[in-house]
Amino acid sequence: MRQGASPGPAERLIQVHVTELSQTARGAAASLHSSFFYLGQAVGPVVYGYGFAHGGPEPSILLGAAVVMTVGVACSRLLRHRSVY
Repeated sequence: MRQGASPGPAERLIQVHVTELSQTARGAAASLHSSFFYLGQAVGPVVYGYGFAHGGPEPSILLGAAVVMTVGVACSRLLRHRSVY
């Protein structure tokens, strides 16, 4: 079965982990996660459209990949890892 443009299994898995982050801030974490996910879905095509029109596809895609990689590395280093028992 094809997922098309809908949020796939990875998005659902991330949403499950977001709801398990904190007992006291579960609602805030879920709403912030959903807000940023759909904000990215709305803003992404506009940003890439501008980049494709003014810089071409290669620089736009490479810049997007660099931003995603930088955010991933920063989050992995800055966020605390708690052991769960």
